[in-house]
Amino acid sequence: MRLIKRTVSAFLAVLFLFSINVIQVSADTATDEVNIVFTSDLHSNVSSYNTIIDGQQIDNVGGFAKLKTFIDEKRNKSDILLVDCGDSVMGTMSHSLIDTEAFELSFFNEVGYDALVMGNHDFDFGAKPLSDMYSVAKDKFDKVTPLVICNIDWTKSDEYTKTLSIGANKYGHSDYTIIEKNGNKIAVLGVLGKDAIKCAPTCELTFKDPVTAVKETVAKIKATENPDMIVCLSHSGTGTEPGDTEDELLAKEVPDIDVIVSGHSHTLLKDEILVGNTHIVSCGSYSLYTGDITLRKNSLGRWDTVSYEAKMMDSSIAEDETVLAQIEDLKHIIDEKVLSGYNLKADDIIAVNNDVFFEEAQDTLDEHKEMKLGNILSDSYRYVANTTPTAKDRPFDASVVPSGTIRDTITRGNITVADAFKCLSLGVGKDGNIGYPLVSVYLTGKEIRTIAEVDASISDFMTSARLYYSGVSTEFNPKRMILNKTVDVWRTPAICEDSYEELDDDKLYRIVTDSYSMSMLGAVTDLSKGILSVVPKDENGNPIKDPYDSIIYDENGNELKAWVAFAEYLQSFESNEEGISEIPAYYNDYHNRKVVNDSFTLRAMFKNTSKYFYIILTICLLIILLILFIVRVIVKKIHKKKVFKN
Repeated sequence: MRLIKRTVSAFLAVLFLFSINVIQVSADTATDEVNIVFTSDLHSNVSSYNTIIDGQQIDNVGGFAKLKTFIDEKRNKSDILLVDCGDSVMGTMSHSLIDTEAFELSFFNEVGYDALVMGNHDFDFGAKPLSDMYSVAKDKFDKVTPLVICNIDWTKSDEYTKTLSIGANKYGHSDYTIIEKNGNKIAVLGVLGKDAIKCAPTCELTFKDPVTAVKETVAKIKATENPDMIVCLSHSGTGTEPGDTEDELLAKEVPDIDVIVSGHSHTLLKDEILVGNTHIVSCGSYSLYTGDITLRKNSLGRWDTVSYEAKMMDSSIAEDETVLAQIEDLKHIIDEKVLSGYNLKADDIIAVNNDVFFEEAQDTLDEHKEMKLGNILSDSYRYVANTTPTAKDRPFDASVVPSGTIRDTITRGNITVADAFKCLSLGVGKDGNIGYPLVSVYLTGKEIRTIAEVDASISDFMTSARLYYSGVSTEFNPKRMILNKTVDVWRTPAICEDSYEELDDDKLYRIVTDSYSMSMLGAVTDLSKGILSVVPKDENGNPIKDPYDSIIYDENGNELKAWVAFAEYLQSFESNEEGISEIPAYYNDYHNRKVVNDSFTLRAMFKNTSKYFYIILTICLLIILLILFIVRVIVKKIHKKKVFKN
């Protein structure tokens, strides 16, 4: 009997110790690790697509159906914290229905995102469409993804704030939210950065300083919530290498943040950036990658990285059938409500068998040279504008496309209407319809030389101002003095032909560009404090103050949109046997539209020097003479003191 009792007691003791150990292991697992899955800058890329990465074409990537599959797989393994870092809209035709369908925000709610923050492109549509987006999403779901943003002053009584507040208040928003994952109390706050605010010119909200607002919010969180982890969704931006980017500065100024999920700059961080104890992560854009970081709490109460990756949503990931069906339904609505007026459908093939390898859209920002993508886009503006009624008496001489308006590229293979739209997807017109309208302006030859100098001298500091031309060719030398980098500018009258003419400085040339870019051209004078002068004019030479006053209309009286011009140009090429156009071999080559003369020879350095060269040279000489004079005076004084002492 005693033996039986001892055996039972020993068994119970072992069982007790084992159960304690199991409980301890479970507790450790529950409280020691947090898995964060994140997206950013989706820009309405709801469908999979083809793209170019590092000079290689990759097909069938991205899209919400792949994203849903990936999220489900992660959830099957752990209780993930799922967040998005802004700019979910503006980029494909899906964004044309944000105020009636709110597909992107509805996806977040349906999939079960834990928090999201606004991005600057959310404001591109105006206050009411954005307000309606929040209202529509709230009407669809009982429980919605928390919207966190700590640096908007919602107390303002202006019309814009009041209009946006209607939908935002209905949906719900706060400085931060508290979420529990695996037994961890996680505070998630959101912020819109300084550069992002600057990149939202149509937004009329009042913003608090981002760093100050985050400091105040984090202090409040620590004082009242006692969180295990603080996560900041920051639509501010970082770079691929450590530096003084906004989010790195934020980490230095607010060291109590454990994780910054960074958006806005479309940066793909293959390795996290660690600033003190703050982990900064970023997963690129366009639903191409999804971020995934797991952290474990250390003995100091901060968090160490267990694993981190930006996972490509490539063809290895299956597409969720339910989401695919929803996307197809959305396409039908777009065809009916948006494209029927253009007699188009999103999936219509408008050019077939393209074998031209165009650059990535990012290349137009990163590299200062002629681009095949810039050539075909600028040609499309000029070609189609010259088919409109306004061009019958006075054709367009040239066109200008800034890199900042180029949002995507076209790949090899068949090209659809949706593909063409993605290249020039920004903005809305006076008519409220998607896409910036094209406008007609007149500039003198001298002013064309000036914008060529802006491109040559300024665009390295503001890469969204790189310019691509049709009808104009330039030569510049990056080694020359600022405001003196342009060597020469010529007229190239014919499209798809390499012919050149002298540019007449006093003649008025008719230029086509989009409405946003026209306003930027007009801002050159103000931004340069009058040093450079570009004044968009009408045919009589009178200044144009409002870009909407010079919109180009088609034969039906509709605004000619930038994306429509591109789609129509692609359709204008010689057709194959099936009646679908093919992009000509002309675009396989470069055509000296931007000649980079990177030389230190005397001819290269001093050919066609501008007046600014002599002004800057004179100022430099005067400064040198002043320094020499000061040195001479000081030397004389020192010499006199020595003589006096002796």
